[in-house]
Amino acid sequence: MNEGIRDMFETYLASLPAGRGGDAEEVANVIRLLVSPQASYVNGATLTVDGGKDAVVVM
Repeated sequence: MNEGIRDMFETYLASLPAGRGGDAEEVANVIRLLVSPQASYVNGATLTVDGGKDAVVVM
């Protein structure tokens, strides 16, 4: 039943602008930035940590 799922998933990951999947450390880095003093002026922003997926325009 799951035959071919891995190939489909690998194809999906390769289609991302980053060309790969992300990992938990990359998400943690964004969180670390947001709770740090360097982000003290960031207010009401939405940061999408998705390897560029949402930036792709499909036509």
